[in-house]
Amino acid sequence: MSLNASTLHITPEGLSLIAEINKFKGAWRAARRIAPGRLSSLCHVARFLEPQGGTRFSLMTTTGTPAFG
Repeated sequence: MSLNASTLHITPEGLSLIAEINKFKGAWRAARRIAPGRLSSLCHVARFLEPQGGTRFSLMTTTGTPAFG
């Protein structure tokens, strides 16, 4: 299957979704560069501010190293 750029139609909604995906990918890359100590500090703050937020940060690490990559 090939795409023809001259007949490709992107709706405003589709463009918005593409932008959100791009934004997420940038945030994901930034999160991968957080040092384990800094991630631990963020996790502590997130637990203090929002219990569920701390859980989200905790899932990002296993034994001090990023669990994604």
